[in-house]
Amino acid sequence: MKHEHPIIRTPSGAEYTLVPSYDIERWSLDEAVRQLEQIEEDGFSLRALARVVDADDLGLADPKQIIRRVAELLDRGSLVAIVSREAPTGLRPIFDFGRGTVAKSSEIVPLSSLRETEPTLEFGWVSIELVDGHGRPFAGFETTLVHADGRRDRVVLDAAGRHTARRVLLPGPSRVELPARVELPAAAKNGPAMDGFVRGPDDIAVPRKPTGPIVLTRLDRHHRLVVADEPVVTEIPIDGWAQGSKVMRWGGMRPRSDGTVATTRAALRLALWRGRGRTLVVAGHADAFGQDSDNETLSTERASSVQLFAAGRLDEWADHAFAHASDLDLRCALVACHASGGPGAIAVDDDDGLSRALAELRRNAGLAEDGPVAVQDWRAIAEAYDIDLARMLATDLGGLAELRATVRWAEPAVLAFGERWPRPASERTDEAPDGVAALPHRRGSLLVFERADDVDAATGRPDALYDGDFVRTVLQVPGEVLVEIAVTSIDHTPLARGRAWIDIGDLGASPWIADASGMVRLVALAGDRIDVVAASDADGGGAMDGGEERAG
Repeated sequence: MKHEHPIIRTPSGAEYTLVPSYDIERWSLDEAVRQLEQIEEDGFSLRALARVVDADDLGLADPKQIIRRVAELLDRGSLVAIVSREAPTGLRPIFDFGRGTVAKSSEIVPLSSLRETEPTLEFGWVSIELVDGHGRPFAGFETTLVHADGRRDRVVLDAAGRHTARRVLLPGPSRVELPARVELPAAAKNGPAMDGFVRGPDDIAVPRKPTGPIVLTRLDRHHRLVVADEPVVTEIPIDGWAQGSKVMRWGGMRPRSDGTVATTRAALRLALWRGRGRTLVVAGHADAFGQDSDNETLSTERASSVQLFAAGRLDEWADHAFAHASDLDLRCALVACHASGGPGAIAVDDDDGLSRALAELRRNAGLAEDGPVAVQDWRAIAEAYDIDLARMLATDLGGLAELRATVRWAEPAVLAFGERWPRPASERTDEAPDGVAALPHRRGSLLVFERADDVDAATGRPDALYDGDFVRTVLQVPGEVLVEIAVTSIDHTPLARGRAWIDIGDLGASPWIADASGMVRLVALAGDRIDVVAASDADGGGAMDGGEERAG
């Protein structure tokens, strides 16, 4: 098809042929195939057609495939056939595929490229405000705004935590680039929060450790960015495990320089009371001796032992203890049960005393006194511990069950840290005894979370608890002290079975009954406020002449 149609050449070098519409032949698919089949044997024409339709890229080699592809493009209008103004010299039609090299269809520049490619630019503004979860502004905070035209604005937020950028390319987006950790500037930490701050549906949540920039897709408006509250956790440590021990020790932790001993029951009193309406997790730790994998398992079992008992799952705790207890674990358990029963102290190496303690434990549980140690013995130990913990909380077993029901346990409820996070010197109340430098690192921890989101952050990446992401408060377990209160008449005559309402620490007031000598004996934590609210004789008569003291 030869023609003399005008050609337009653009400054970029592209050429366009202007063809009248009446010179364009509109073929159907079948008609196009029929016309093109006439050049099936024409090697030059076929090669030209193959290049037009990118046959090599499409893997088309057969002439019929190439013709079919060209016909489809003609049928769709992607290619057009232009009528020749010259009559054919013979019966066979003439196909002219243009002068010079025939371009690939993928390389052909569309006519739309002649349109304006640089539309009129529009500019607007965007404002940001950065506050924490309480509405406290990040005054003086430095950040970077990156706009759609590539402009980077390094800005410092004003006293209200705000900045407005002008001449921002619309429609955007703009991005707020933040540091690896978003923290209030030192000068802003004591600043006031805005009055009546309430989170809004359009607020943009910003994590403390952003994973990328904050993208502002809508401009010409103000954006409030609210930084997530720092996750917080209270840690109540339980230490003193012997090397390799996996079973919770009840009474015998390390003696401290003040003469007191931090016990598991004291730690549980703090954790369960503080954990009402909150979520708890138990963490396990090991020292650096042995294989990493063994220490990971060891820390898991330590945490599991504490968690099962703390949650009141006594049968499962007994199964776990029976499966993992050493001879030393059993001896320590019998010493603790004997002491809580009140008949006096025995030592872990007193074989006769331990035999008597085991026999007494079995009698109290209705078990046969003879025979090897079995899981039922550990169940009886768990029951003795439960009674002891109820006393420590100034309640009975029913009250202890009610208290446990107010505590939520995370999923998972146990986190194992192996030897990865040894206890820093700043968190040790006393140095370890000579030759036992690893002792402080063999520990468990009761972790109390105020917010559910913080629990998710901890269980999703447990090391965040110790690597600085969390605000972690270590609540050292006070030592236990024995408190004795005499219930007497005005002339100081002991009142056997006398009654006293005693307020202990933060547990509130609860009733206690004196023994035959008129004495009420209870175990409190060092520093507990002890307040005798009321007292009477065994029949409820008499008046109180009491007072308030500090335990220890």
